[in-house]
Amino acid sequence: MIQHPGVHGTIEDIVWWIVDVRIRRALKDVRTAVERLVKLGWVTTQASRNGKASYRMNPDKEQEILSLLAPKPRRGISSRRKSNC
Repeated sequence: MIQHPGVHGTIEDIVWWIVDVRIRRALKDVRTAVERLVKLGWVTTQASRNGKASYRMNPDKEQEILSLLAPKPRRGISSRRKSNC
């Protein structure tokens, strides 16, 4: 509202405005992440008929991706120490 002080609306209008702002922010974040994954070769692109890019995981990188996503055992974590109190 601070960006558009003359605008007014219902609660529903405000909710839709908030949703729109969050979607636009998410689109930017996801676009940046996908571009990074493409540069790493983990995701491939293909142009669709409408000219928009379509994305998919690179099957040649599946094992590499899975190994990076697998939970790692924690190092340097010891069992609880007994208090000397």
